[in-house]
This record gives sequence, structure tokens and C-alpha cells, in this order.
Amino acid sequence: VKKLKDEPPLDPGYSFQHNSFAWLLEHDELLQKLRQKYKKYSAEERRMAADFEYHATSADRLFYNTIGQPMQPTAIPGEAIALAIDPNYAPAILTIGTYEYILGRTKEAMRLLLDLVNLPEDTEDLFIIIDKAASFLVERDDASMAMKLYSAASEKFTVEHVFQDGIAYCMKRKNDGK
Repeated sequence: VKKLKDEPPLDPGYSFQHNSFAWLLEHDELLQKLRQKYKKYSAEERRMAADFEYHATSADRLFYNTIGQPMQPTAIPGEAIALAIDPNYAPAILTIGTYEYILGRTKEAMRLLLDLVNLPEDTEDLFIIIDKAASFLVERDDASMAMKLYSAASEKFTVEHVFQDGIAYCMKRKNDGK
């Protein structure tokens, strides 16, 4: 992830490195076309297409590393393409949210990470993904933002104790001065 921040951009006008996902979604023709195309598909079909795109980038990296050739970098990561295909694809929301945070766009990051709480309760691995998002924030010494995420999740999913435990942990970190 650190590499994402340090790499020189391919195209400063339309790279994810220099523009938020929300901005790219408004200005990048490929992302706009994908969003429009997949609006017509069922939620399940969108999820499958997003899942494929999300994992294809990692598979490509592994393949190129195995054969000892550099993979052609792209200005827009596959995770962003997956999120353009399915705006409710939780793994991509988590990944793009954390990328936004790493790149210093904390407002965009928190908007995305808090969007996780608005997904349907039956979203696959939702509670784990929300906990990972909050844990990421804690690891970045941002217990107050993690507490916002845990609190929002705890209000919506009252029976899920991991969020209440997360709030307690964040409060302890804040009290300890971390």
C-alpha cells in the first residue's frame, strides 16, 4: 500500500493517486461507462463482476511476479473498477476507503468506510469487513475515527458485540493518549 502512495503517476489528470474515487467516478469515462452498464444487471450479477475485477488485479500481479516480468501499472486500481461496477461491494469499499486514507483524503475515506454500515445486514462478511476498517484506523492511531465507525455499526447492528468491544478499545486508547 505504501508503494501506491510513492509511485509516480501514469497520468496526473486521471490517476487514483491524485484524485479521489468520487472525483474519478465523475470524470473518468471508463468508470462512468462501467457504472451505467452494470446498473442494468441484477445485484448478484454486479457482485460477481465486481468480485472478478477485484481479484483479477491480484491474480495478474501474482502471475507477472511468477514469470519475473513487471506488470503494467494502471492509473486506476482494479478495486476502484470493482467499486464502479458494484457500489455495494464491501471488499472494494474497504480497500478504496483505506487507500483514500493512506493518500491523505480522510473525508473521502470516512465517507466510504461509514458507507459499510449502510449495507444490508446479510452482506457477506460485513461485520468482519467493518471491524477490519475500524482496526485499520486504530492501527493508524486514529481511534476517534475508528470509534465513529464502531459506534455507527453498534447502533445499527445492536446484537453484534464486536462493535461494542471496539468502542471500548478505542476509548481506552484515547484515554491512554494513543
